[in-house]
Amino acid sequence: MLSTQIKLCAIIEAKNGLEAIDAVEHYPLDLIVMDLQMPEMNGTDAIRQIKQSHPHLPVLALTLYPDYREEAMEAGADSFLVKGCSSDELLHTIMTLAMDPKQVI
Repeated sequence: MLSTQIKLCAIIEAKNGLEAIDAVEHYPLDLIVMDLQMPEMNGTDAIRQIKQSHPHLPVLALTLYPDYREEAMEAGADSFLVKGCSSDELLHTIMTLAMDPKQVI
């Protein structure tokens, strides 16, 4: 959906938090959309590590579990959405973070 709606140069997909951290170190990323429930390293721990080395890289936490909002935001997520939100809300959040990473949504 993202590649058809937003003019993106590349979309990197990671299977777990460790791969996400590795991608941040090897690719010039503008934004991360991070699932919170993943094998090997969860998204919350990955966000925390990514924000330590790349504090200005915007991260959107996206999960099935609304109860994880506080944990994700404390880890450094710039925004939080629950899977199943409207595609308009997802696109709006991504575009807002991409244009103004300082804005917490």
